[in-house]
Amino acid sequence: MENGSFLEGNGIIILILFFIMMMGGGFGGWGAGNNAAVQGALTRADVNDAITFQNIGNGIGNLANSVNVGFAGVQNSLGNLAGEMASTCCDIKATILADGQLTRQLIQDQTIQALRDKISDKDKEILVAQLAASQVAQTTQLENYIDTKLATPAA
Repeated sequence: MENGSFLEGNGIIILILFFIMMMGGGFGGWGAGNNAAVQGALTRADVNDAITFQNIGNGIGNLANSVNVGFAGVQNSLGNLAGEMASTCCDIKATILADGQLTRQLIQDQTIQALRDKISDKDKEILVAQLAASQVAQTTQLENYIDTKLATPAA
């Protein structure tokens, strides 16, 4: 049993006994000589005041309990919110990482394709140069053949 629960449940009785002790000379005053004083010590107003104070005390206790329950709910909600934020943060990190990897792969693929295009262009240039050199060589051969035929008399 908690300290406050004993007083909350028995507060009226304790208060009444306190008034009896104050007005009637203690528990020993229950004899014939103090009986009138004890009967007159507690009026209806006194009992009503005691009940009112007890009700106020109970109301304050109930209000304190409600506030505690409310704050526990707020703390629980904050804990849930923190968990959701942590989960969302992890999801965002994973998404950023995946997007970064995709971007990196795209840049790498574009760079490789650009190098392939340059190599292809150089291969074309080399082929054109080889064809031109071949034509020059053939032309030179023909010119030499013609010059040789013209220089020798026909027999």
